Amino acid sequence: MSSIHFPIDAYTTDQLHVRFGSTQPPNERHHDEETTAWIRSARDLAQVSDGVKAFTGILLQVYAGDPKVIIVDEPEAFLHPSLAHKLGYELAKGAAEEKKHIFAATHSSHFVMGAIVSGAHVNIVRLTYANGVATARHLANAEIVALMNDPLLRSIGVLTGLFYDYVIVGEADADRAFYEEINHRLLGSGDARGIPHALFLNADGKATVPRIVAPLRRLGIPTVGIVDIDVVKDGGAVWTRHLEACSWPPNQLDPCHRHRQIVYDALKAAAQKGEKAEEYFKRHGGITLLAKEDREAADNLFDGLERYGYFVVRNGEVESWLPALKVPRGKRSNGWRAAIFAAMGSNPSDATYLKPSKGDVWDFMGRIHGWMADATRRGIPE
Repeated sequence: MSSIHFPIDAYTTDQLHVRFGSTQPPNERHHDEETTAWIRSARDLAQVSDGVKAFTGILLQVYAGDPKVIIVDEPEAFLHPSLAHKLGYELAKGAAEEKKHIFAATHSSHFVMGAIVSGAHVNIVRLTYANGVATARHLANAEIVALMNDPLLRSIGVLTGLFYDYVIVGEADADRAFYEEINHRLLGSGDARGIPHALFLNADGKATVPRIVAPLRRLGIPTVGIVDIDVVKDGGAVWTRHLEACSWPPNQLDPCHRHRQIVYDALKAAAQKGEKAEEYFKRHGGITLLAKEDREAADNLFDGLERYGYFVVRNGEVESWLPALKVPRGKRSNGWRAAIFAAMGSNPSDATYLKPSKGDVWDFMGRIHGWMADATRRGIPE
């Protein structure tokens, strides 16, 4: 969208008017022929949208009005996303320059991002009301700056999660796309396992999933991490970060570390020789490789993680879902995402279109929905 400039017209009548032009006026403060011609060619207030009118009125109040405190309700209404971003930027910048305080209620991530990148001091309070319970979570300016200084979090648009009921974080973009499609089909068929009003984000490998989950949960957003089974090979500080992200009880960290090691040792022992153990058990069945007692130990570990909103793909990895579809599997298989989507079909009216059924990834998504819908869920910090 092109820029809009709105200088003051003090020349054409005995009243001041705001004009709108696509170029910068030659000299707004001088009554010369060039400026007069620009004013005559510019649009007046009646020729712009309601959103632009509101945009102009708010900024005039910031820069020319007397109030030191301004309260604005949904300033992004009727604005194109790029203008909502610009308004957020200009409002925050203007408040800082004019030493005014602005309280804005918004549902626009574009507006919020505009305010943040202005460099002004911005605080976010996220208000929710569900099941008769109201909440208010404060994200201080220092935390916002830390989030926006993280290239990963900034690039995936983590603050967009503020405007969703739920967030699901996968290891990579292929994971995100696959689970989002599964959820889309559940919702489309009216299946209760589908998760409404959910945002799907992707990390950059399983080790970075906690960096996304933790800050969103601090804002009170039910956020799930989905990781492949080889997460159990990461001990020490890496495993601790996963547990801390889902608010695992601090006094239970050591027992969980020992439990993880037991499960990892069992999976390695069950793996065939000649290939890296973690790669084999990840690609060839996950916990199905284990004997009864070892499998029970693994299920107990993963059941515990699910109670805190962290979901492990027990059968191995994202590529292991929907085994009846004959597509290349594994990370070494080029184009798995394109192949699985082609096999699932794209036209709901076609007989070959894959619809939700019992078991498999459909039930996996249902368990995620169950944690999110549970008002007594564990894993959200106080």
